[in-house]
Amino acid sequence: MLLKMAYVKEALGDYTETLYYLNLFYLHTGDEDTLSKMEEIAEAQELEGYTLTDLERFIALYYKNFQEINIIVFGILLLMLAAIIRNKLRKFDISLPTIGLLGVLAIFFYLNNYVINAQRGIISNNSSLLMDAPSAGAKLVEKVNKGHRVKILDKKDIWYKVNYGEREAYIRENNIRVIN
Repeated sequence: MLLKMAYVKEALGDYTETLYYLNLFYLHTGDEDTLSKMEEIAEAQELEGYTLTDLERFIALYYKNFQEINIIVFGILLLMLAAIIRNKLRKFDISLPTIGLLGVLAIFFYLNNYVINAQRGIISNNSSLLMDAPSAGAKLVEKVNKGHRVKILDKKDIWYKVNYGEREAYIRENNIRVIN
């Protein structure tokens, strides 16, 4: 459905919404063709923020294979628990398998609770103002047009703290579409 929405928006010439739907699709699938299409549209429109780091690609791959990875890790946990029980019954040292079990359990916990893709947003309105503080009276950093993708760092009231290029700035929430 997300690809269909992107196709419709592209046919209507709304590249901002096209990129929004393609971003959502990429986050759910990790499809490299989608990434290429996003970069193609961004390059044609001279937009910033559409290059992905290796970490972001890894996280997308993780989410694409989420269920399989969790099954494998759970299987490893069960094997380690069986090794601990076997060693305990045979009166062998269980410290090494226990440390291994705790390590895998910590990784399992971390992956399921804290591997979070950095929240992104697409500027949705032309002439959106980036301010140096979360206030309408703050100093203007830059006026940007729609379509640029930014990294969202924080939210304060009606303002999002974003990373645009190499600078931190604030943008009003009605000027940005958040990509979850």
